[in-house]
Amino acid sequence: MKHTSYGFDVLALVGQLRFKRHYSLSEPHEELNQRGVVTSERNCERLYERYLTLLRSSVTDHLRETLAEVVQEHGVLLLSMDGVQPEKGNETLYVVREGFSGSILAAQNLKSGSEEELKRLLEPVEQLGFPIIGLLSDGQHSIRLAMSSLWPKVPYQYCQYHYLKDIAKPVMDLDRKLKTGIPL
Repeated sequence: MKHTSYGFDVLALVGQLRFKRHYSLSEPHEELNQRGVVTSERNCERLYERYLTLLRSSVTDHLRETLAEVVQEHGVLLLSMDGVQPEKGNETLYVVREGFSGSILAAQNLKSGSEEELKRLLEPVEQLGFPIIGLLSDGQHSIRLAMSSLWPKVPYQYCQYHYLKDIAKPVMDLDRKLKTGIPL
């Protein structure tokens, strides 16, 4: 996330600890430190504030102006969407971003991440009416379906990071087996 060295996964975990487990404001920092994410109590409070900002994010006049500037410069917007689940079996924080500016257009904790839930999250972005050049995600089927139902003629691309990670997995697995088979 801009202006921080922590990713959305840490923000989602802080929100999860605060809302789902009803931690006090000081307890998430202890949990993060136990998990190897070294931080201070004050910084953890800032992370929580950023989490709340994400959840409240909506298409404001300032964001409309920013997107209009992107369209003026590039002619189009590039949308990406990803979900971060801090712990298995819990809600997933879905974040919609515009690629050229890095602006967050929407964010919401969702229980299932179904196509219909994701469409509701994306609809305010679609209603802006800006031209979209491409859609990007990690390949999650429900994200692809939600995006393609709102922008059927816009090309979709599988995220290069996820693509390369998936392609490298068989090689990494073989390498791991090779390393464990070498006598010391």
